[in-house]
Amino acid sequence: MNVYDADNHLIKSFLAYDSNFRGGVRVATADVTGDGVPDIITAPGPGGGPHVRVFDGVTFAVVREFMAYDPAFTGGVFVAASKINFDNQADIITGAGAGGGPHVKVFDGATGATLSSFFAYDPRFTGGVSVAGSNSLNGAGSVTTGAGPGGGPHVRVFDGLTGSLDFEFFAYEATFRGGVNVAQTALGIVTAPGPGRQPLVKQYEFSGGLGGVSYVEKDYMAYDAGFLGGVNVAGGLGGFITGAGPGGGPHVRIWQQFGFDVSVSHEFFAFDPAFRGGVFVG
Repeated sequence: MNVYDADNHLIKSFLAYDSNFRGGVRVATADVTGDGVPDIITAPGPGGGPHVRVFDGVTFAVVREFMAYDPAFTGGVFVAASKINFDNQADIITGAGAGGGPHVKVFDGATGATLSSFFAYDPRFTGGVSVAGSNSLNGAGSVTTGAGPGGGPHVRVFDGLTGSLDFEFFAYEATFRGGVNVAQTALGIVTAPGPGRQPLVKQYEFSGGLGGVSYVEKDYMAYDAGFLGGVNVAGGLGGFITGAGPGGGPHVRIWQQFGFDVSVSHEFFAFDPAFRGGVFVG
């Protein structure tokens, strides 16, 4: 995996897992260690066990690792991080990948203890669940989920400690079954479609407390309208980050808000442009 600074300069490149693993690495960044520097949280994609690792943001050494689910599960893990339990360290949020139930867990960033564990959708659904976190909703930590491929574009927001449902909505037409990726930003909830749909990213704003989502503020075509490989998305400072899904080059775009407009401020290829396996961002 590659780590870039705010000016798109490569500052570190390292292997998060065994060099023979080819399932991809999902990634999030947040201050888990409490030193004021964002750390790097990784989880394997499909084919890997549920092995979550935390790399120190200064030394890049592994400072924590654990199995988020049964070690025999090899469907991959979605990962996010946010302050959920009100201390000074970010907590780690995981969602089971395809083949597992829509099982979401929140782990304490300071101790590694499980803070909450719940099913975001019907336990019989095995398409996986993407996750995001925010500590800005109702003054408490929240977990946002998106149903994976095979489910409708169903987004839900839960209390991160109790697992109780706060509100829910469909990000795209209910007939779309490619899955939906989610991110939480200062702007609200950002959604991106999985494979099979135009790469239309949507931004939603909250309408006060548990009132739900007020409106779709903006729609953004993250890449060429003809690209149907899906879009990965993560929260960023003042905006969000997108990465092209499988079939697209490793094209990363950084979207920032200027006044009432959101536009691409930076873009680059995170790996060899000839690579067509997609790119995860965090």
